[in-house]
Amino acid sequence: MNDYLAELTKVVRQRHGQEAEHIQTVLINQIVEGDAVWDGTVEVFGLRWNPKAKRCYAWAQPKAQGGWDITTVLGIRSVVSAHSAVKAAIAQRLNTT
Repeated sequence: MNDYLAELTKVVRQRHGQEAEHIQTVLINQIVEGDAVWDGTVEVFGLRWNPKAKRCYAWAQPKAQGGWDITTVLGIRSVVSAHSAVKAAIAQRLNTT
């Protein structure tokens, strides 16, 4: 397991508890109104013992000062895939700005 994936696994476990197992990496290119708003990979984790979700989707962007800005999205409600997790995260960021 590389450092990036190890860090994501650690954060998923911290934020969402229990056990998290990496399942797959999905390449996502999300375009909104003709602009690419996300072009990268999303890591899919299986969750054990989480009462809310069986999946968690996670990705990170490097911070200018070092380290990672990590996003995690639980697979609940309309979040049923890596693609829908990215859409949900984008919508959340737009609603908070």
